[in-house]
Amino acid sequence: MKRFIVFSLIITLSGFFYSCATLQEDVYVDSQENTVIFSSIEDYERHFIQLDANAIIEGGVNAKDANKLVKEIDSYTASVQIAEPAVKARLTALRGLVNLLAAKTAAAQADYQVAKKEQSGDRYVLLLGCRLEKTIEDSLAKVEALLKNDSGNYVLQVEKARLLFRLQRYDQAIAAFDTAFLLLGAGKLSEGQVDYRAVYTPVRDYVWDINSVSGSGNENLEGNLKENLSFDDMISLTRMHSSLLDNISGKAALNSRQKKDLIERLNSEAYFSPAMEMSDEASQAFLSSKFITRQLCARFIWNLYAQNQGDASLLTKYSERYKASGRTKSPVSDISVENPDFNAVLGMVGNAFMELPDGRNFFPEERLSKLDFISILQKVSQAE
Repeated sequence: MKRFIVFSLIITLSGFFYSCATLQEDVYVDSQENTVIFSSIEDYERHFIQLDANAIIEGGVNAKDANKLVKEIDSYTASVQIAEPAVKARLTALRGLVNLLAAKTAAAQADYQVAKKEQSGDRYVLLLGCRLEKTIEDSLAKVEALLKNDSGNYVLQVEKARLLFRLQRYDQAIAAFDTAFLLLGAGKLSEGQVDYRAVYTPVRDYVWDINSVSGSGNENLEGNLKENLSFDDMISLTRMHSSLLDNISGKAALNSRQKKDLIERLNSEAYFSPAMEMSDEASQAFLSSKFITRQLCARFIWNLYAQNQGDASLLTKYSERYKASGRTKSPVSDISVENPDFNAVLGMVGNAFMELPDGRNFFPEERLSKLDFISILQKVSQAE
């Protein structure tokens, strides 16, 4: 008969029981089979936090991925005899958290009730309980109450950051992520500790980028801002985050017919054409673009900027200077003087609206994200 030696220190604080830092610290087992059990739990934990981190950035989770993980946990628990309550609680709580990501609230609630009976203080049982609160504000209040008595719980610190992000309190979310990472430390992870720092650092960086272009509490920033910028996004975000189109369309919401009229007007007034090659072909190529490149962005914004400044000479300013001076070499390695968008690129770079990523090249065919575009609009707005 295999011997199970369980060391547990249960501390009652404010009606809650808090688990130790890792499951291995809660339960020590002298069987080889249980080494496999712990390894499996770590895999499921790692898979969960990766789904969770992606859901924060993308605004949701792929239901197929979530359902697959639930099935894997179910299959595993059906094939392995697990007697230790701490292990049962962890697996059930992880399944509940994944069910909740997949919007299966009833299943998540059922998992929570089972897991809570096995070990109410497990960190993932606590996390699931917080996520099952009725409102984001209620969840945050519960997390903060738990952290008052367990300030070293990095799982709840990350959850606090996640909730603050959802409330669009971006600066506070960044601070909460930083606190969680400090708790994890910069050294080697302890045995059984999943690398939260590696998984959630891209999320923290994403929140930082949003905060840098919006400030805390900007209600207009929704969805996945890392997505490639589409033509429709370009029009909508320009209206939302700048005054560049105010003289043409105002700020009122547009229905589909009004938006179509706006695009037709912009096209007829050559906002989609390069100043050095105004042609229907160039304009139609822009209109049919699925995603907006850096060069197309420069063209559109520079055309709008020149119009808003009431200075049409800006549209050909740089090419005329180069022609007058006899210079033929462009200061931007991958944008020649003959490039139809030479003026737009030099204008955007020269005014610090856009940058040369490596100091020499503009990378004209590189796609922009929504976040990149909002940042550009912010810079243009500050200069107006």
